[in-house]
Amino acid sequence: MTPLHGNETSPTTRMKIAFIEPHLKVFGGIRRIIEMANRLSDRGHAVTIYHSDGTPCTWLECRAAIAPGRAVLDSTHDVVVYNDPEPEDMYLARHARSRVTFYYVLHLYRLELMAGFHPTIYLGRNKRTRRLRACLRSRHVKLANSSWIQRWLREHMGIDSLLMLGGVNFDLFHPVQLERAPGAPFQLLPGSDKLRRRKPRTHHAPGQTAATQWPDPDWLKGPAWPQSQARIRRSIPRLRPRACGSAGQVGCRLTRSPSHDSTMHRRRQNR
Repeated sequence: MTPLHGNETSPTTRMKIAFIEPHLKVFGGIRRIIEMANRLSDRGHAVTIYHSDGTPCTWLECRAAIAPGRAVLDSTHDVVVYNDPEPEDMYLARHARSRVTFYYVLHLYRLELMAGFHPTIYLGRNKRTRRLRACLRSRHVKLANSSWIQRWLREHMGIDSLLMLGGVNFDLFHPVQLERAPGAPFQLLPGSDKLRRRKPRTHHAPGQTAATQWPDPDWLKGPAWPQSQARIRRSIPRLRPRACGSAGQVGCRLTRSPSHDSTMHRRRQNR
């Protein structure tokens, strides 16, 4: 199978496209879908995002139509795309009338449980992995979010998929120039629930003893935060954070935590 490219669809061929989502809250996967829907809408397609109660998106511009999730069953579409292995989304994707239905694989959970038979996949804590595997085994066409996902599906599960890479929206993410005193402290915001559960760490700027603590934990509730509040996005969690800015953001330069190298060294010694 060959990758999908943005210029393969003629703007004169108008299609009716449906995206099925669990919600439109602040998540990276939701951002990806909204940006895809916006681009397809700009090319003249009739795009609708169906989700839960059909409330509008409040944190990112959405130029596609928005409707309640169950409304997808009331009409016929050329294309249906879903990406979340939740029972409601799986049900809607299975019963929606369309010429083709795609399952967009944004991420793979617990790889050791995905291929073959593993009784532990039926434990409660692995229910999302179990649902993901059910989506992968469905008759729907698979879209892979990255080349490693595409390779893993083919090598370990014998599943062919179309490669549909995401990109960077430079209207949101771009370098910014800030006036900052040499050695000034910086704030490092956690990017996952696992990081938030840790004790706050003190991060020193090079050559300075003063430090900035983590922000108020109440400010960080939930899996993500609005674009106007987010200051830092870490390119690789816990290893090499990279500063990036966006419209309305406050950016800064990041360095690795001083304790990171010593922690990794101890882990290597204990292996």
